Amino acid sequence: MAYKIWLFLWYFVLASFCGWVAEVGYIGMVYRKFKNPGMLNGPYCPQYGLMIALPWAALTALHWQTSFVATLFFCLISSFLVEFTFAWLLRKTTHIRLRDYSKFKWNIKGYVSVPVATVRGVCFSFIVVFIVPVLTSLLHYVNRTVGWVILYAVLGIMLLDIIITSITVQRLNHQFKRLSELGDRVREARNALGNAVTGGAIGAAEAIDDLDLQKKLQEAQKTADENYTALLNKSNFLKRRFMSASPDMTNEQYEKELKAYRITTEDRKKRSAERWKRNRYEYEATFENPEDRPFAFGMNFTKLFWIFFIGCLAGFVLEECWAFFIAHQIELRVGLVYGPFQPIYGGGAAIITLCLYKLYKQDDIVIFVASGIIGAAFEYLCSWGQEMLFGTVSWDYSGTPFNIDGRTNLMFALIWGTLGLIWIKEIYPAMSRMIEKIPKRPGAILTILLVAFMLFDGLISCAALTRANERAEGIPATSSFQMFLDKHLDDNYLALVYPNMQKVNEDGTKSEPLKDTVKNT
Repeated sequence: MAYKIWLFLWYFVLASFCGWVAEVGYIGMVYRKFKNPGMLNGPYCPQYGLMIALPWAALTALHWQTSFVATLFFCLISSFLVEFTFAWLLRKTTHIRLRDYSKFKWNIKGYVSVPVATVRGVCFSFIVVFIVPVLTSLLHYVNRTVGWVILYAVLGIMLLDIIITSITVQRLNHQFKRLSELGDRVREARNALGNAVTGGAIGAAEAIDDLDLQKKLQEAQKTADENYTALLNKSNFLKRRFMSASPDMTNEQYEKELKAYRITTEDRKKRSAERWKRNRYEYEATFENPEDRPFAFGMNFTKLFWIFFIGCLAGFVLEECWAFFIAHQIELRVGLVYGPFQPIYGGGAAIITLCLYKLYKQDDIVIFVASGIIGAAFEYLCSWGQEMLFGTVSWDYSGTPFNIDGRTNLMFALIWGTLGLIWIKEIYPAMSRMIEKIPKRPGAILTILLVAFMLFDGLISCAALTRANERAEGIPATSSFQMFLDKHLDDNYLALVYPNMQKVNEDGTKSEPLKDTVKNT
């Protein structure tokens, strides 16, 4: 039973993510731009997850997995029911429709379109018949403990996302309600002013001088307009993302307010785009003709990979300097078995760049704090991932003040913050221009070669660490590849490239560093 729940949750998570990818791909092909679809903020669409996982669960319970007719039937039912239930609940609780199928033929109260749901159900039936069995085979190789940790993390994030989105929707409705009330006040003020001027409410010049009614009405109208505009512009990232991801959304109670909010949001986007264009002109050159753009222009995969690659090399230099000047040691400190690379520095540089390169004009303290948090979180995840996958850690800060599980600490968060500030403010702009000076064709060829090499280096490093664990457990080599690893990437070689790596025991304690363990044996 537990194994079936495990599979059900994995199918739900994977289908939710793949459905999100499919939505993003469709939007990219049709509209030529990236947009995060759906209500939630993360990369998942739970509706698709349920449309795959529920039919599989029903077929498994009835032992009808081999019947394509039964699979098609349950996929069609799931496609209809999931979309109808979700749309009905959303309308009843928030008076919002994300999609309105009223204009489609054969729709059910506008909640679901029969042809659309049928096509979707047919597609899902092929997925359940041909792809799910392959996933079942692959999931046999996933460590159960690691798998449950991943599932709990993803489902927890998804639940938190649902709560945040629900709060965002409720706040939007509350904002629309206040806009409606304030809009009535604006109209009342305008009507009162119009009646005062044109309807003869002010009968004499003396009355105007004494009461100054017209001026008071004008001030009332101005105040009401200003309050309405301020409330209309009251927004945050979550509200804007939700509205952007739901362009067809309608609200039965506050349709006028929703329309006004959309117009204001679009105006804000235009102003932001114009401001960003002016900023980018100062930060990087701009080109009207795409053919004139240099190699790796702007922010893209090629630029990020070169930042990662250069960051790996710079990290190696920093680690060697730290070992020599701070630890007073001469030892090799790398993250991969071949080459002078430290992927944690390269990954940190790429992530900080991707997250913060638009904030280069912000205050230094904002960039410093953001870089420190991102760098420390990335360092923690790398250490945790290494322990989960290989049962080892390459650094241990347990004896330092303000550490978190020995994986990171306050001092290194401050170092990450300092490096990120210097990087965003000074180094990245110059490095971006330097990368763009690489000739296009040689640069493209060199990028492909370096990507292939770094992937190979990462995979062979993972294989070497896995084989090291097998050797420690006394498992003999049974293939030529394992023999190659035992001969060329043995414990002595790993002690040279990973001198400070420690094995984590079952009780949570850590063994001696690898260099000492090999030396003693």
